[in-house]
Amino acid sequence: MDNLKLFREEMDVVNSELCELMIKRFELLAKIMNIKNNKGLETHDPAREGQMLKQLAQQLKDSPYKQDVLNIFKDIFKHSLTYCKNQRI
Repeated sequence: MDNLKLFREEMDVVNSELCELMIKRFELLAKIMNIKNNKGLETHDPAREGQMLKQLAQQLKDSPYKQDVLNIFKDIFKHSLTYCKNQRI
């Protein structure tokens, strides 16, 4: 088997793992939103979002992919907020 095929198969596995993690993240989001709604808290918490980005930036400190990964997380946060608004969680 050539390297291209091997790498593509490995990429498929990583994509599947990412998909499962995203589902888990949205399930956690629903639980968090239920708690926030019960306590009358705002859905969007820019301070928490900033805290998560800061933690991620520290984790990615020397990665050549740092900015790309941070941008992906910003998109995840944006889509999470949209999901909450659409689901009225």
